[in-house]
Amino acid sequence: MDYDEDFWLTDGYIIVNFTIETVDPDGRHRLSYINAGNHLNNGNCSMWTMEGPPLQKSSYKGSTFSFYAGDFILYYANKRMSNDYESGAIY
Repeated sequence: MDYDEDFWLTDGYIIVNFTIETVDPDGRHRLSYINAGNHLNNGNCSMWTMEGPPLQKSSYKGSTFSFYAGDFILYYANKRMSNDYESGAIY
């Protein structure tokens, strides 16, 4: 692999979605930040809904993005983290 293969996404955006939940020692899922099933079916709280994030936004270039519960990070596919951040030591 030399990173010139045609399957790499080189334009557009990547939306990263997180599922934040707790799991008890027996492997059962207990608490969920989104709480989708209980929120929709049983009227329980969804922290995602309670905080009221936008469900749609437009970029300055005119692209419109639809967001869903758990969508957390939006990346440009043709950019790198190192374009904005660099690592270093304080000592």
